[in-house]
Formats: sequence, C-alpha cells, structure tokens
Amino acid sequence: MEDKTLYNFSEGNLLFLRKRYLEPPHDYFSMHTHNIFELLYIIEGNVTHVIEDRKYKLRKGDVILIRPFQYHFIQIDSPKATYDRVDILFDIDNIDFDMSLISEKLNVLNISAHPRLSDSFSKLDFYASKFENKDFMNIFKGILKEILYNLSLTEPEESSPETTPILTEAIRYINQNLFTLKEVKEISDAVFVTEGYLYKLFKQELHKGPKKYLTEKRILAAQKKILFGEKPSAVFEKCGFSDYTTFYRCYVKYFGHPPSEEKRNILL
Repeated sequence: MEDKTLYNFSEGNLLFLRKRYLEPPHDYFSMHTHNIFELLYIIEGNVTHVIEDRKYKLRKGDVILIRPFQYHFIQIDSPKATYDRVDILFDIDNIDFDMSLISEKLNVLNISAHPRLSDSFSKLDFYASKFENKDFMNIFKGILKEILYNLSLTEPEESSPETTPILTEAIRYINQNLFTLKEVKEISDAVFVTEGYLYKLFKQELHKGPKKYLTEKRILAAQKKILFGEKPSAVFEKCGFSDYTTFYRCYVKYFGHPPSEEKRNILL
C-alpha cells in the first residue's frame, strides 16, 4: 500500500490535507475521535464511513461532517481501489462560526447537486496548488466559512441504516452515563445481553471493546477540560477515573504525552 500527500497546510487548530491512498487494506484506518470538528470530502474510493452507531456507504462527492467526540473510522470496501479525499480539521473558535446553524441531522451530504459547495472545494484545491502555507491559510479560512454557511442552507439527506439496535442503545447508554459507569456489566445489563455478546458487538462494529471505548471517551473529555484551564489533578475524578495513576497511564498511552503537557499539543 502506498499513499501520497498532495497538500498539507496547517495553522493552530486548522488543518487542510489532501491525500491519496493507493490500494489501502480493509482495516487501514482505526477508530478514533477528536476534540474538534472534521470535514471529509470524498474524491474517489469504495469506502464506508462509520460514525458512532451509524454506517454510511460513501459516494464520490460526499461531504461528511464529524462533530467533536464522535468515534468514527473509514472502512475500505475494495482494497484494490484508490481512495482519494480532502480532510479538514477545525475549531470553531478559529473561524467564528455558529455550528448550531447546521442541522444536527446533517452527517453526510452529496454535493454533486450543490454547485456552490462543489465550487468551494474546487477553489481550495486550486489555491492549494498555487500558494504556500501562510497565504493559503488566509484564503482557506474564508472558504471554510463559506462551506459551513452553505451547509447550513441544505436539507439533511436520509440517514443510512444504523448498526445493530443493541449497539446503538449501548452507545447511547454510555454517552448518558459516561462519568458514572463502574463496570461493563452495567452496560450489558441496560441492553439485556451478556458481557461476552456486548464485547463481540463492539469488536465487530467499532474494532474495540466496550471498556476501551468508554475509557477513550473519558480521556477525550478530560483533555477538553485541561485545554480549558482545569488542572489534571482536579479532572480525573470528574471524568470517571478512580485514581490519578490510572488516569495518567491511560492519558499517556492514548496521546503520547502526559496531561501536564497538553497545552503544547493543541492540534489533535
């Protein structure tokens, strides 16, 4: 498998990346999440996108909006095909846009029938080929706001079928009780299945077990609090960890640095 980075521009919590993957394997992308927003624009590829408990079979011209703390990954459906995409990461504080203007139901939109949106992505590709990082980022901020305003004017398309109803309910239960859950059995009891069956569902659909899923969501929530100025020693209990040692170990394992160094690692 080969991949080629065509464009890579960044400034703080803003990132524009155009990347082409040549014959990526089925499991090339792992489940992950961010503390900031992400937009994916599909140029080419036979792929499915999994966001929390929903699956979307993607088409050329699809734009996917991923909100903070949503677990997601790309599933490669045809390992012999090329996968080409634009990836945009952004924090609303950097662009001064009210994300509540965009419908919560909007997750995937095919922009083939939306010329203003198609034109915006075409302009980004053109300017990326003409300017260096500083000048491109100045242009990028304006076009990104234009994209978001146009997304706010669109009607959400019908959602794809969800994954299994049991997994959907389990994820909702975790999200509702994220900081108070003590053990996985509470989750399996809430959805009336065994712990073993719940583990199998999570591994099958999300590529990780329910305990790891729960821990990583807590770690991301803790990171957000730290970024907003709270001390790590005051955060771990709020986010459901029983002791600081466990919290510290999990934090370093997930991010690669201790929580005390978090403000030096803003772009996620």
